[in-house]
Amino acid sequence: MVPEQTITMTWTGFTKEYYIEKGYEYTGMRTTFQVKLEDLSKKSKKKITVICDYCHKPFYPMYANFMRNPNPPHSCNDCKHEKAKETCQKLYHVDNPMQLESVKEKSRKTSQERYQCDYPM
Repeated sequence: MVPEQTITMTWTGFTKEYYIEKGYEYTGMRTTFQVKLEDLSKKSKKKITVICDYCHKPFYPMYANFMRNPNPPHSCNDCKHEKAKETCQKLYHVDNPMQLESVKEKSRKTSQERYQCDYPM
């Protein structure tokens, strides 16, 4: 995440009380003001700037989505496959879950139950 970001917000009935409590000066309904990133509400749909830990390019997720998993590594859409591969390596010591014998067996069993064959495709 880019440090010391500010986000442009608009005063509304929903935001007024929250940001006044945070110490922001009210400037009038429907006027804009700058908010520090750490002061955004956790459910805010404002887009923030985050730097991809793989390709080092900026990407712009909604703050609420980012807060679901704020721990690094962060990946853009182009690098999400690298993150998935890294996670599989860390958890299961394989690049892809289909390389696990238990997953292959479960897939075969499900295909047998549903389609009466090992590989329906």
